[in-house]
Amino acid sequence: MEIQTPLGENRILRSLPADELAEVRPHLKEIILAQGDVLYRSGEEITFVYFPIAGMISLLTVMKTGEQIETGIVGRSGVAGATIGNNGPFAFGQATVQIEGKGYQLPRDRFLALFAKAATLRALVNAYDGYLYFQAQQSSACHAVHTVEARLCRWMLQCQDVLQSDVVALTQEFLSNMMGVQRNAVSLCAHVLQEKGLIEYSRGTIKILDRDGLKLIACECYEATHEYTLRMSPPIESA
Repeated sequence: MEIQTPLGENRILRSLPADELAEVRPHLKEIILAQGDVLYRSGEEITFVYFPIAGMISLLTVMKTGEQIETGIVGRSGVAGATIGNNGPFAFGQATVQIEGKGYQLPRDRFLALFAKAATLRALVNAYDGYLYFQAQQSSACHAVHTVEARLCRWMLQCQDVLQSDVVALTQEFLSNMMGVQRNAVSLCAHVLQEKGLIEYSRGTIKILDRDGLKLIACECYEATHEYTLRMSPPIESA
């Protein structure tokens, strides 16, 4: 399928040299990423690789009880499912669309063929996989030692960076699941942040009013992750 919209909306695709892009482009299929779509599940074979151009994909560890903990997020700066290039066909965790958008889908066999021969694509994907590993490490420490309020602020800032928008569509139920806390704990923290004039929260939508104020409350994990993105080449844009 020939894509009419510009590939520059995904950081990895737009960073490819012309010869590599020419090989990738004919095999990309533009798709809608609908909220709640499960792109692949833990332990299952990954059949497609995804390059988002809008919206947000959550990488999750799912317990036998059904509880989910988010270990990383993927937006238009990166790619989901590309671990198959180095680590075999099976998924380490689950990838779920948390904020609707759109992206490009690339079949596994075609991705692996390109990954083997296209040096720039391989380097960019490997660098981004390293970033996702960093996110997972930072998230595990964050869940263990930081307060719900600090973690909520960190999470909102990261979402804003990924979406490049002050408005984030998130329900309390989703936030509590991703953070591994009770729903009333998220509600209380959101209410406090709203009273401080940092956010507006209503009907599953958060509007960030004071980014600097959120950064003062957010745990150190936000700055650590943010600084990592700036060291990447090319850097991941963030607000």
